[in-house]
Amino acid sequence: MAMSHKQLPIDQVMPGMVLADQICNAVGTVLLVPGTVMSEAILTSLHRHQIESLPILFEITEGEDPTQNVQEQCARIEHLFRKHAADDASPMLKSLLLHYRAGEAA
Repeated sequence: MAMSHKQLPIDQVMPGMVLADQICNAVGTVLLVPGTVMSEAILTSLHRHQIESLPILFEITEGEDPTQNVQEQCARIEHLFRKHAADDASPMLKSLLLHYRAGEAA
């Protein structure tokens, strides 16, 4: 059984779904660890912390294109870095993230 994850808006996350990555608040404190099963109470708490989306685990079904998920992740990285091209560190970090998500060695 192959697993992947997809970034979902928090309003689309349902109780019982499993978190694929850790979630931190605005100051970097870890709120949830990977593998956490979502509940109504957790989702309500995340709304209070102004968390907008969550990486949720999904089973890759036969015939599904796993590269589509990578393309979605790369598009999300491009979106997140759209206003940070001016400093020196952002292009390097963006490049490293894109290579990581694509499964390539940087």
